[in-house]
Amino acid sequence: MKIKKLFSFSSQKSSKSCDSLETILRQPQQQVGGSGGSGTRAGVKGDIHSEYVINEMLGKGGFGRVFSARRICDGTEVAVKEVVKDARYKTDNKNSNSLPTEIALMQQVQHVEGVIKILDCFDSPDCYYIVMEKFKSKDLFDFITDQGPLPEKLARSMFRGIVKTVIECRDGGVLHRDIKDENILVDLNTMNTKLIDFGSGCVLNKTNNNSSSTVFTEYRGTRVYSPPEWIQQGRYTGDGLTVWSLGVLLYDMLCGDIPFTCDRDTCAGKLTWNRHLRLSDAAMDLVERCLTVLPEQRITLDSILSHPWLQESTPSLRASPSSVSLMSTSLVSSVTSSSSSPVLSDSLLDEVVASLQPASASLLVMTV
Repeated sequence: MKIKKLFSFSSQKSSKSCDSLETILRQPQQQVGGSGGSGTRAGVKGDIHSEYVINEMLGKGGFGRVFSARRICDGTEVAVKEVVKDARYKTDNKNSNSLPTEIALMQQVQHVEGVIKILDCFDSPDCYYIVMEKFKSKDLFDFITDQGPLPEKLARSMFRGIVKTVIECRDGGVLHRDIKDENILVDLNTMNTKLIDFGSGCVLNKTNNNSSSTVFTEYRGTRVYSPPEWIQQGRYTGDGLTVWSLGVLLYDMLCGDIPFTCDRDTCAGKLTWNRHLRLSDAAMDLVERCLTVLPEQRITLDSILSHPWLQESTPSLRASPSSVSLMSTSLVSSVTSSSSSPVLSDSLLDEVVASLQPASASLLVMTV
């Protein structure tokens, strides 16, 4: 169901340092050559080939293409995302001399530890490039696909970090609007997470920085992560959308797949739990609070971190809750009702992490 493009990469430390993005953004505006070209936007360089050796293409999609690359000044391997200046780009940046929206959003939250770091940005007449850090990682979609439902201990640690990152982004004036497993990288050395792909995001400016009450009427994220109020009414609040998306994500982490695969199921909001996973009451309660259909009754984003499940160190399990049932017709049932789905115990987690191969590490760059 999900479409995405991946590229592999490895961790490498540089022996020398080049200009930081902060330094780059202070440099004077440069011009782009070629017919039909125009001056680059303020703070963005023009010729990527003067500073990076672009290697093989590792993926492409509606967004553009992804390349592996090497920084000439010190040999550091990087990931380069090429974004075509399509109709959406032109609408977002109409009559603007500032950074392209996606780069501007990422730059605004570079202080947030849980956000992927950008090293450079370049502009050309037809596209722009984002040069990003690389480290041994795997996106959460692949991590869950390979490992199955995550142990609560690991899911709790990852989810706590994701929620903190999202809150810091919001408080920093950025609404991501496409929180999902494919847009989260897992550092295979630390199990920490990094948020990527701000292409669907927007700025929370002085007139709408209260994302708890400001209403949005445009949405570019992933449909199966969108809240019922958007599907039914074409409107949502920033926090309302974020909390719902986090609920879908947490269910995915704990159960191995997303809870809803069509608009009807999303609007019904009926959750199905696999009793064989033996999830704790607190874990299921947090998911249910995030996936409450009526937005005014949904848990608030700032309250998630105070939920009992995120305060626990060891989950209390229940063997057979009376409310549990198994799905038989939806896509989710292919994961939740299968006894062959790999479910990791905490004691086996170290072995699983050690078995993950760097060759399968990936970075998602496409928003569906």
